[in-house]
Amino acid sequence: MGLIWVARMKDGEIIRKYDCGRERSSADLDRACLESFRITETGGETAARFSSDSGVIGFTNLDYEKVAALQGGETLTFVFDKEKERFKMDRASWAFYNSMSFKDERDYFYIEFDQTGCISIGGRMFYMGFVSGDGKEMPFTHQPPYNDFKYIVHRNEDLYMNLKTTLKKTDYVTAHSLHLTKKHVFGDIEFDVAYEIRFDIIKGCILLDCILSSNLSLTGSLFMFFENSRTANPIQLHRHEKKQIKKILTLV
Repeated sequence: MGLIWVARMKDGEIIRKYDCGRERSSADLDRACLESFRITETGGETAARFSSDSGVIGFTNLDYEKVAALQGGETLTFVFDKEKERFKMDRASWAFYNSMSFKDERDYFYIEFDQTGCISIGGRMFYMGFVSGDGKEMPFTHQPPYNDFKYIVHRNEDLYMNLKTTLKKTDYVTAHSLHLTKKHVFGDIEFDVAYEIRFDIIKGCILLDCILSSNLSLTGSLFMFFENSRTANPIQLHRHEKKQIKKILTLV
């Protein structure tokens, strides 16, 4: 599954990973102006049938009405990127292909957070919180700004060798992970919460890895809300001691 990132800014501007074929880095976003950040399918990564015998490429996601309107003789130009060791369309070809592709976002899978502090996983809401021994509930939400994050694409590279000669190299994505860090304050109590939400492509699941600590020693319950279901487990936090919570949230 191919994913890209899409950021929505407070003024309504939408910024995407790719802009007319040019790749942007999420690290360059103005975090102070961020409203939400999403990693999502796009329909842009599709299987293309290529025959090395005939040289014919058949795309599987083209809009039929637009294809039928072509005159014939249209061209696509591919340029070799030496640094990344791959071919890519030039800007004009990319714009032409993109105008012909069929995209329907209604069924796209995505992971997103916004300034509520909640995380949406394909439309299913996720957040955590703490309930003290006297029943005080402290959800880790609604304390903006939420802008301390990292998005990481995990890759593997395999080399096929014949003695000392490299015959073939493959590069493939194994996982996408979204890291969100935030301090939540409730009077004298401060929680440092660091989420990693990982989409593991190989295992076909969404994994949670949370690191939690507090400035005070506390006894209570840690609750987790996901897809209209809430679970809670007893937990004891010692001052500044980090607790790790790992869980499979859902299969994909």
